[in-house]
Amino acid sequence: MTSMLFPIRALRILRTLAFVAVMPVSFSPLFAQASPERPTRQNVVVIEPEHFSLLGPWSSRRGGFIQTSGRRGVAFGGFEVPKDGVWHVWTLTRDFAENSPGSRHFRIKINDTSATTLSGTHRREGWYWERVLTLPLSAGQHILEIEDLGKTYARLDAVLLTTTGLDPNTPALGKGAAAFRRRHAAKLFTEPTRIYAGARVPEAAVAPPDVSPYAPPAAVLKNPDTVLSFRVVRAADGSPRIHREASLPSVASAIPLGVEPLLVLHSAKKPRMDNSGFYPTWESATPAQWRLGDRVFSPPADFRDPYASGILRRLHPVAAHQITPDRVVVTYRETSLPADLPGGLGGLSRPLEAALTWTLPPRGHAARLDVSFRAPQAAWYSLAFGAGRILTADEIHAVQLPPLFQFRRVVDTPLMVMSSQTPHPLALVETRLPGTQTSITTGVISPPDTLLPAQSSGRPDWFRNDNSAYGFTLTTSDGNVQPVIFTPLMGFADSFVPDGGALNRSWWTITSPGPWADAMREADLSLFGLRDYREPWKHSLTDQALNIIELMRDDEASGWDERLKGPLNIESPDMVTHASPLTLFSAARLTRDEDFFRRRALPALEFLLTRPSFHFSLKAHGSHYLGKDDAALNFERRPYSSVVWQGLDDQLGAGLNPWLSSGYAFPGDRPRNVRRHPKRAAEWSDLLALHRHSPSEALLAEIRAAADAWIVERFAPDQTQHPGVGPFYNAGEFYPFWWDLLDLYELTGEPRYRDAATRGAEFTVAGLWVAPSIPAPGEQTTLYPGNKSGGTHHTWYLPDGTVGRRGWPKTSRLVFGGWQTHTFSIPQKDIPAWVVSPVGLGLEQPSSYVRAGGSGGSYSNILLSTWAADLLRLHGATGDDYWRTFARNTLIGRGASYPGYYLADHIDLMHDPDYVRGGPDLTSFYWHHIPVHLGMVLDYLFTDIEVRTGSAVRFPWSKQQGYVWFSLRTYGGAPGRVLDDADCWPWLNRDAFRVGTHKVDFLGARSHEKFHLILLNQAQGGVTAPIQIDVSAVGLASRRARLTTANGASTITLDADGRAAVELPKDAWAVLTFDAKPADFWPKVSPLPDKTGPLRHALGQPCGDMMAFRTRTPFGKDSLYIALSGKPDDGTRVELLLEGDSSASRIVEKYPYELGVYPWPVEKTASFRLKITTPDGKKTMTDPFSLPGGSAR
Repeated sequence: MTSMLFPIRALRILRTLAFVAVMPVSFSPLFAQASPERPTRQNVVVIEPEHFSLLGPWSSRRGGFIQTSGRRGVAFGGFEVPKDGVWHVWTLTRDFAENSPGSRHFRIKINDTSATTLSGTHRREGWYWERVLTLPLSAGQHILEIEDLGKTYARLDAVLLTTTGLDPNTPALGKGAAAFRRRHAAKLFTEPTRIYAGARVPEAAVAPPDVSPYAPPAAVLKNPDTVLSFRVVRAADGSPRIHREASLPSVASAIPLGVEPLLVLHSAKKPRMDNSGFYPTWESATPAQWRLGDRVFSPPADFRDPYASGILRRLHPVAAHQITPDRVVVTYRETSLPADLPGGLGGLSRPLEAALTWTLPPRGHAARLDVSFRAPQAAWYSLAFGAGRILTADEIHAVQLPPLFQFRRVVDTPLMVMSSQTPHPLALVETRLPGTQTSITTGVISPPDTLLPAQSSGRPDWFRNDNSAYGFTLTTSDGNVQPVIFTPLMGFADSFVPDGGALNRSWWTITSPGPWADAMREADLSLFGLRDYREPWKHSLTDQALNIIELMRDDEASGWDERLKGPLNIESPDMVTHASPLTLFSAARLTRDEDFFRRRALPALEFLLTRPSFHFSLKAHGSHYLGKDDAALNFERRPYSSVVWQGLDDQLGAGLNPWLSSGYAFPGDRPRNVRRHPKRAAEWSDLLALHRHSPSEALLAEIRAAADAWIVERFAPDQTQHPGVGPFYNAGEFYPFWWDLLDLYELTGEPRYRDAATRGAEFTVAGLWVAPSIPAPGEQTTLYPGNKSGGTHHTWYLPDGTVGRRGWPKTSRLVFGGWQTHTFSIPQKDIPAWVVSPVGLGLEQPSSYVRAGGSGGSYSNILLSTWAADLLRLHGATGDDYWRTFARNTLIGRGASYPGYYLADHIDLMHDPDYVRGGPDLTSFYWHHIPVHLGMVLDYLFTDIEVRTGSAVRFPWSKQQGYVWFSLRTYGGAPGRVLDDADCWPWLNRDAFRVGTHKVDFLGARSHEKFHLILLNQAQGGVTAPIQIDVSAVGLASRRARLTTANGASTITLDADGRAAVELPKDAWAVLTFDAKPADFWPKVSPLPDKTGPLRHALGQPCGDMMAFRTRTPFGKDSLYIALSGKPDDGTRVELLLEGDSSASRIVEKYPYELGVYPWPVEKTASFRLKITTPDGKKTMTDPFSLPGGSAR
């Protein structure tokens, strides 16, 4: 993930100074010694800038500070000082001593006086106060401006002004401030008000149109779904204007859409555009006027404001002409020149004109607009069109401009989302008809070809920061709300038009009944041509899963650290992260691989039992993920909630380890208390886990009540606070964390949970790409032109401890988080264009989407689409193919093994199973994502089987959840049903049985006397599936099988080599059922005795406490694990003396002090002592300990 780029952990020196706004501060008498004058409410004020409403490119961050987005710009607000005096100004900033110290700098300005010292340059690790300015201030209101200069994610917590000699770095400061906050919290500043003028101000309201029969419209467009009427109204001076209205069959009255102007921006010089961050910016010489109290001041216009990217002109619709029944031409004219229009503009000094041709298709609610504008002078131009009435924020019910704007999150400052940045190139505003609950959605939509053609090929390139054909905003030029589309974008090559040249552009506008999601769906299906277009490419999902498991067996290739017990994290040195530990157990169970269980699952169990965080390292220093207490074994803190512990109990064999459920999953028969992210999985998710463990009607009633309240709160429309560009899109901050709602729906059958899940899924698919156009069948594309590929990419920590990327040249100059540039020789090839299409992929977070692809300007989708199975389940619950289309497009045919994470180009390297082993890494190999990716593929495979067969084939599951947005069902811990066989264990194996085409997924299942082979056709057409079964390995009693499909049952017989062929139409499934020799798929094992719980014993310092665990495993053997919480000096020797253990000595001589034993006989008591020898030779023998066993049945 990208904490390297956007760190969020902040150890704040002065966290208690997070006041409501600007407040005087009273300090403890402890501070009297720090200054001759004791700080009082009259001589100290603290400004909390995160409460300014005008933050510009800065954003308010969780924890009470502001951070820039890497873009130059100014935040400002007003504050008051209580008296005249000379004020010393301090800023509380964060720096990173070992990561480009002093580079995250900015400058503050008070009134017209700039700070003499830059802020953010203290070069210390963490937060620190810097004295940056001294100036005289009179009592009353003043203006604070905060300008980012470094463009490297500066952070500001607070600004302190004092007339005393106070040093706010005094350690005891926080106590006095906290006491004052409790007693005297106050808000003392006023918000600035923007002053608009010229073309930024809409024309005064015109009289409503005459809708009587005696005043027919000037033109009408109609189809069975929509009637658009263009009526003549009069401006204040009596001149004509065209007013548009829509009539919809399901809405009783016409919907007024108003007089919709066309805005023209022009610049004689090429605009200086900066698109290195998420929002494009333009350096503008035009100041913006603001009023703050009795002051008017004119700072530079917000660089992100697209209306300030040139000289703004406003053209009004003055005439409408019916050309054909389905086409209307509206004439636009500038009826008066702006008063502030500068001189020397030549042809641009005259009023501008344009024509918009409206076309209404035979069906639907969207109309196409084709604009024709002839440039009166060579210049750079951009056109902007807002659809529907201009609204205030109070008039809207919801908006949608993905991925950033949902619910009622609109901003006063116009911010542009470029068409290369948005998954759905549209902007939608949903309102309610007055006095009703009837929703109407109005919006603007680009054509499917949202990218400018690449100069070399003439075809659209990958999403980049310089190839957007369109831009969108939800904010009008005067700070109100309206969906607005811009094209071309000022500063791009296509925005230059020669003298007399034509600027022709097209877009769509929509007015539809229902919420925004209905309008988005119509655009997806009718305008963007969304369809299920993918199929496996070279490898099936089954093969991909088995290839990932094979990769995970290789320590070096998969980044596994044996000592730290987990997969390494490329964003921190020598640190492992368990993002999906249950997947390791699932892989061992599904493959019946005991060695994998020993080498991967058991270390994960030991990690969960003793690590206080998802992450672990031997040192916390230098990591953005670890706190100072996280680099030590800990027997109390657990990162994962009861959901994972209940799943762990299932994967080990439900009930085999009573201590696991009673002490870890559900202590006191309730979910365990863990620190959870407030926006992610709800607490009732843990109650669902408890219900899976011990179902009861009372518990289900509690879950229902909690879920009902959660739905009301999390889906409430009145959500106005914008998360910014930093949070993960799918992790609960942009929209509700809805994945558990389908679990509850399956449990209860109550439609309200399915319906709420559908609402959540609407936000999910809003974050999945539907453009540019899906390639046509048979269309080819060229990869690696000139036999070259590569570019400039971030450098990561590699498993060998060096910095770089796997398969890239090693150089001594590389530093973590830096950039490496290289061009690789990769043979040019032509392949079907659909293989490398990004349609269906999503994003991690808006900020990493625009940064993780490298410094060359490419944007990055991600290949880790854990939402795929949830969308497929929603399809099963609703019968709606819309969800299945997104589920398939996001996952099918995306790799042969683990494909990496970030995708920033058209490449097919990930379709080689050995890509991760040798590289070159062009997709960022996140080792700790490999189990997550496997879990995602398996969840999709099992869900697809269940949904397609209508639950005729269904396997029990447990839940992996808690790490960012990763929410997966894991399988293999219990038998399920295959048709009429109710006790079938799922089985992954391609040696005992296989399918001879990559277009068909397969899964085995074994009961006591049956073997089933389940087949799914994933191709876009019918396919023949050659199958081969090793009769001996599977244990078949007969070669004759019952073949069951959706159309009924027949028989099929294997030949002498165990081969047969099955015909599968598109989307078909089949189950081959064979008689098998009676056998138990898993050993029958009795649970551990209740008394065999973890042992804890205090050993004293420096060894701390000892804990010893005995775990019963599904392989009919036990494991032992002993760990010490202390950190003895390296060289301390701890030896496990295990009675009856004939193996070699079990000794550990460096931290972490932990020992594991596997296998251990289930019936044998484990009696042991620890022999501890310190570096100076002192020996200590502990008392004997005992972990009783039990007998196998």
